[in-house]
Amino acid sequence: MRNILKIIILAAISAAFAIVAEQLVATAASVFWQREIVLESYMHITWFLALSAVIEEISKYWAIYFVIRKNFGIEKMKFVVASLLLGAAWGIFEIGLVLFSDQNSLAAFRYGNREILFSFAAIAALHALTAFLMGVFISAGTFSGKFKQLKILFFPVLIHLLFNFLLIQKSNFTNFLIIFSLGMFLVIGISILAFKAKKLA
Repeated sequence: MRNILKIIILAAISAAFAIVAEQLVATAASVFWQREIVLESYMHITWFLALSAVIEEISKYWAIYFVIRKNFGIEKMKFVVASLLLGAAWGIFEIGLVLFSDQNSLAAFRYGNREILFSFAAIAALHALTAFLMGVFISAGTFSGKFKQLKILFFPVLIHLLFNFLLIQKSNFTNFLIIFSLGMFLVIGISILAFKAKKLA
């Protein structure tokens, strides 16, 4: 129970760190291009969508590998579950921040707008999935050698990039692609777990 509370707090800290880093980048961009970049506009800027995915996944990796792995004394399947919990809490924290900072999203959420509900469910699923994959890769020892950390980050960042670009398109077909891509990578993670079941038992 104590570890669960620690993981939830860690998720909030790492998410806040990522958000601060994104805001610093947005501020630097505002100064460089001499135009204000705020939440409503930078969500439509291609390079920022890419950069935010990298920042958020690095922040999540830091929490999973350098804090949970090295300090919580849990490993194997418990470590995978802890990673999944951190990702889910990360997503919920991000959704809460959106609701707190955007009155339009809050109003749509209160009225049960299908589009906003799908977006929020997809955000929670995305962060849970990417954290789950990191946990699987680390615990199962999927990657080794040079650039091991970059290899672990590659698929979570790729999924996050794909998600960001699909989410802003807002159509039934892109919603289908989001569900399909998240499901496909979930199957990959579960397959690795099944293949390494003895090692992780």
